[in-house]
Amino acid sequence: LVPAEIANKRLLITIFNPESVTLAVKTAQALRKAGISTEVYPDESAKLEKQLKYADQKKIGYVLIAGPEEVAKDMVTLKDMAKKTQETLTLDAVIKKLQ
Repeated sequence: LVPAEIANKRLLITIFNPESVTLAVKTAQALRKAGISTEVYPDESAKLEKQLKYADQKKIGYVLIAGPEEVAKDMVTLKDMAKKTQETLTLDAVIKKLQ
């Protein structure tokens, strides 16, 4: 029901544990400020696979993954749900790519 051009610009931020919620919310605020429609996954105990299925069901174009390895490097992984590809970028690079 969501037009493809709108879905492709939507983004879901995954969360891995209660500690990652604060970072996810701050990241979402930065993305929204840049005009990118962003949603934070609502369940901090859900496995990544479930979060990806959720994004797929809601026709969300991109998923932002900020796991422990990415956070340590101050990077995030951006997964393109349509192309089934992913790349590790800075948050600024993600914003530039999706604007």
